[in-house]
Amino acid sequence: MANWKYQIDVRKEWKRAETQEITPQELARVIAEKLKALPCFSDDDDLQNIVEAFEELNLDDAATFDDFDEIMNGLYDWGDQEVSPYGKWPRNAMCWIGAAI
Repeated sequence: MANWKYQIDVRKEWKRAETQEITPQELARVIAEKLKALPCFSDDDDLQNIVEAFEELNLDDAATFDDFDEIMNGLYDWGDQEVSPYGKWPRNAMCWIGAAI
């Protein structure tokens, strides 16, 4: 477990994507919007790159869930990075990402 500095919750949209009610492009758009709303967005180049990748996927009609998953892996890595104060238990991490139900 960790102490999360930020949180985003896309479980509802994730479930809709799993049942093919929405496309990976639509899910990417929702996630990009939620990430852009985080207070750290304007100061975090890594997060901006992830959002840009989601926005590009949103515009790609040929994008698949495999393409989406590749970007999600980068988002999970970003969210799991340790933040200050360092060396505490439970550790302090950047962002909890509520995805799968």
